Amino acid sequence: MKKILLFSALALPSLLALTGCSGKTEVITANPYKMQKNCQNLEKSLVKLEEYILRVENTSAFHLEEAAQAYEIPDVTTSTNKKVMLRDARKYRDELIAEYEEKQCPERKKKS
Repeated sequence: MKKILLFSALALPSLLALTGCSGKTEVITANPYKMQKNCQNLEKSLVKLEEYILRVENTSAFHLEEAAQAYEIPDVTTSTNKKVMLRDARKYRDELIAEYEEKQCPERKKKS
């Protein structure tokens, strides 16, 4: 009987050590500075994207191919067709807004 008790008394701590269960809970807190910086980067990206959409809307389709090379918004679209450019830019804007809301950033100011 003593052997069984001794074996179980030694087996339980070694089993816990192997599983990594130490009984301590780790509290992970979000870094507010990092969140603020990330929100600011998202806000800047959204502002640049909205300016890009306005420029594309106000540029004639004839001149858009040349103007598209001057616009500094990578990864929005590879097309030079005005409708496709606007569709891709609006889709990308919606993705950025969803990410902005997911990160619980403060509400964006609406332009009037």
